Amino acid sequence: MQGNLSGEARERLQVIDQSLQRAGRKLCSLLLIAQPGGQKQLISLAQMMDDLLALVHFQIVMDKVLLKSDLDAQCRWEGMAGELARAVLYVLNNAIEAVAGRPNPVISVVVERNVSQNSIRISNNGLAIPEAVRARIFEPFFSTKGGRHNGVGLYLANEIVSAAGGAIELIESGEGQTTAFAIQLPANVHD
Repeated sequence: MQGNLSGEARERLQVIDQSLQRAGRKLCSLLLIAQPGGQKQLISLAQMMDDLLALVHFQIVMDKVLLKSDLDAQCRWEGMAGELARAVLYVLNNAIEAVAGRPNPVISVVVERNVSQNSIRISNNGLAIPEAVRARIFEPFFSTKGGRHNGVGLYLANEIVSAAGGAIELIESGEGQTTAFAIQLPANVHD
């Protein structure tokens, strides 16, 4: 509000403003995920993905992950926003864990729509999922990670997406390739 601030003071205030805006986006993201069930609502899948990426931004920066995103702003869906956000967050967190500590880690997020469905694709360049365990990745309590992982993330994501009339699948994973999951949702909003 004061025009006579020094350059250094102005820069500090800009940093504070950016930090507050980032905190506000994280709070909105948390509120989206924390919403109890209830009524369906119309949501922008691109905005939801932006909110989720803001929520995990710190971890992505700490792990020095290159994040690529292509989010179709016209992609809208009607359903339980909080439930879907939780499912997508499970898959996104798996991608972050898959690239942690890897050289040149990359995560790619794509939100797009075709005539019959909306698609959220999350891919990473971490280790491939072994062929022998691919059939079990959506089973409850199945994990190849050990430690603090209880193996319910992909199971819960699958249950949530299935309840919404969609499907989640591993669409690619192999040595030298990316590992990619696709969440397919019915295109239930027509413009």
